[in-house]
Amino acid sequence: MQIVIAGLGKVGNFLAGELSLEGHDLTVVDNRPERVRTTTSSFDVMGLTGNIVAPDTISAAGLDEADLFIAVTTNDEVNLLSCLLAKKAGCARAIARVRSPEYSDSMEYLQDQLGLEMIINPERLAAQEIERVLSLPGAIDVDTFAHGIGEIYKFKILPDSILDGMKVKNVPSKVGDKVLLCVDERNHLAYIPDGDFVLHGKDKLYLAGSRANVVDFFAKAGLPTSPTRRVMIIGAAKIAHYLVEDLMKEGTEVTIIDHDLATCERFALLHPGCIIIHGDGADADLLLEEGLLEMDALVSLTGFDEENVFLSMFAHRKAGLKTITKANRMFDEVIQDLDLDTLINPKKLTAEFIIRHVRSIANSSGSNVETMHKLANDQVEAIEFNVCENSPVIGQPLYQMNLKPGVLIALITRGEDSILPGGSDQMLAGDSVVVITNNLGFTDLSDILAAAPAHSPQSLGKGRRAKP
Repeated sequence: MQIVIAGLGKVGNFLAGELSLEGHDLTVVDNRPERVRTTTSSFDVMGLTGNIVAPDTISAAGLDEADLFIAVTTNDEVNLLSCLLAKKAGCARAIARVRSPEYSDSMEYLQDQLGLEMIINPERLAAQEIERVLSLPGAIDVDTFAHGIGEIYKFKILPDSILDGMKVKNVPSKVGDKVLLCVDERNHLAYIPDGDFVLHGKDKLYLAGSRANVVDFFAKAGLPTSPTRRVMIIGAAKIAHYLVEDLMKEGTEVTIIDHDLATCERFALLHPGCIIIHGDGADADLLLEEGLLEMDALVSLTGFDEENVFLSMFAHRKAGLKTITKANRMFDEVIQDLDLDTLINPKKLTAEFIIRHVRSIANSSGSNVETMHKLANDQVEAIEFNVCENSPVIGQPLYQMNLKPGVLIALITRGEDSILPGGSDQMLAGDSVVVITNNLGFTDLSDILAAAPAHSPQSLGKGRRAKP
């Protein structure tokens, strides 16, 4: 597709890199020439310096012929106006990033009136991600496929738990056979484990299955399964505004601490049902005084990554709490070794959400990639493919398929059923299939097949169906 991106901050730059790798024809626009130079020197994209709402810039960017325009500048109004102008110029679709809570109640109205493909709010998106993880605190992360029918959960193996030291082939009989272990992350390296792979405490595992079966597996593995009921949030930021709304609807008791008195007063007016404390969230005595030890989880949302990391480490070590940490600058190898649970990067979440939507647009134009999530620090991809009628994979039992090394069929979704595939299962036209692979860059379901028989495919055992 021919795509124009306006705004080359972290989100715009990430989008440019990912979408250029997927073969799209990209033009990037920013009013800061140094940003344009950096992006064009890093990726295979065309660059343009200028004001995206100026007629000459709109013309030079080729918006009259573009398939998609993505506005992710730092100004909400510029994003909305530029999308409107792009549509009027002839661009087929437009996506705007809008962050201000002032627009939160009118998103659907604006999207409809301006004829936009999508309006995305990073803070709302981050709040939804946090709420999803808090609903099953044993999970570090949850990725959804097939419109929520299939899910992949990430969790950490507890040292000395039943999984510590167990071979993967023994997991079904000793812990549960209604989930599928997909990826093991250990010492910054990712593995797609076979039956003889031995699990270790502190490994991070990705497993596929329905929520009910994952909850049962977590319980047997010694992981918490009850939704959090008392949450402390540090920092009354925009994310907190949306998160409190979601949590209080679920009956969760929320305590918020913020250092700014005016912010606390505004927050109290908007959310009269939560406890709001004016104080320094980095003050350990204050946290303990306000009931940290009685909480189920701590969510660190201050504007400083370092403070968020420190607060989460303190809460984990002092009270053993589930922690969620906002971090906009990711030092992955350093952070992985710390006592942190879930990391939230709103900018990366936004970019990945937009990319998934771009893939769905491409899917409607002939591609069979529906969604894709990167796992284990981008070392592994979980790709959802639609099975087309002419696909070479149709009608073969999985055990007869000559799959490339490093490929695992994790889920088959058929109608409302999510199937954990076994060797005798087959893919049918119309199915959605989630493929786990460390062969990066698959764009078609046929890419999973080896060119010629090179190894004996391993049977995955009897197929297991996980009803939602």
